[in-house]
Amino acid sequence: MEQQQVRKNNIKKLFRWLLNIVLVFITIPFVLTFMFRDPMVQSLSARMITKWLSEKTGYHIELDKVRLTVFKGLSFEGLKIDDHHGEVMLHVNHLIAEPAFSDWSLLFLKFKSIEIDGAYFRYAQYREDDNFNLMIFLNKYLNTDSTQTKKSGRFHLNTAELILTNSKFHLYDEHQHYANEKGVNYADMLIDSIYLYSHDFHLINDSLHLRVDSLFAHEKSGFRIDRMSADFGISGTNLRAHNLLLDSYNSHLDLDLNFDYSSYGSYRYFLDSVIMTGDIRPSTINLGVIGYFADVMFQMPNTVGVSGFITGPVSFMKGDHLRIKYGRTTRFYGNALIKGLPDFFTSYMEAEIFELSVSACDLKSFNLPDEEHKHIDLSDLVSCDELFVAKGSFKGYYEDFE
Repeated sequence: MEQQQVRKNNIKKLFRWLLNIVLVFITIPFVLTFMFRDPMVQSLSARMITKWLSEKTGYHIELDKVRLTVFKGLSFEGLKIDDHHGEVMLHVNHLIAEPAFSDWSLLFLKFKSIEIDGAYFRYAQYREDDNFNLMIFLNKYLNTDSTQTKKSGRFHLNTAELILTNSKFHLYDEHQHYANEKGVNYADMLIDSIYLYSHDFHLINDSLHLRVDSLFAHEKSGFRIDRMSADFGISGTNLRAHNLLLDSYNSHLDLDLNFDYSSYGSYRYFLDSVIMTGDIRPSTINLGVIGYFADVMFQMPNTVGVSGFITGPVSFMKGDHLRIKYGRTTRFYGNALIKGLPDFFTSYMEAEIFELSVSACDLKSFNLPDEEHKHIDLSDLVSCDELFVAKGSFKGYYEDFE
């Protein structure tokens, strides 16, 4: 009887110990949440984290407040990271992250969701550097002498959901200079009013993949994305946007797009070194919008329907099985190439015309990039709706059309 009583008492003690442990684990998150409601704790925690990160990376890092809550996870306010020139590389007004897993070396971070508001990211390359500031930062951090770095050698950041609001991206490259007066300046590109809703975000070193549910953005030149969705990825040799749906001004694009290149450095010589491949499903394009990337197109604000395949760099573009429609009756089906862009007037062109039909009315309304011959007016010669049909080929330059 005594042994049975002792056994019962031991079971009761064990049960109480287990219950206490469970209660502790349940209580800790609420205690931490209560503690982090105190502004002093938030500021002190921020100073401790930034001091450790600054010593770990060798970069100047600031953080105003840190909060920890049961339901929303980690919250950061006023995060700022300067690059190796002392210029702002990253600034975030407010960030909320719900962790799923993170190892202590910060080389693998996994979250259920990340919400960022008021972010500014400056991707810059200075005249005396041979790489961009972020790459220099990552290379320096990943080359630190730590056991974990040697084991993995790669930085991972994964999140099931990523939301970005009221944010900016600045691409700045002192190695390049572009004289664009109206279009996008690839050496000093500022994209603001970024609103991104996405999922399946994976960042591995300098390679990124995510599924964009919707993106809104505006570039300082005036170009804007009214809405975009895509399966997007970028690495040191490829950029892809599959199932891309993009609305910009009066244009609607539906295509699979790939950029292939030898390294990120190829973007410095984008016109010649980045090979584009596009499978364009039936889409509508306002040619004037392309003017932000090739100035001459501002003079051709024509809305056309297009589908087909395109390949090549900007300086030597080829189109296969292109279908183009304009106005009421103008239709083109065939292959084409243009060599020499972005200077349209000196570019060499070839066209293999399988089918072509055009009316005098459509020709008169179509804008050409020539101030002296802005339109082709045949109204004195033929009736407006008279249809011209042709097949054949063309080889030559713009002036050969005159």
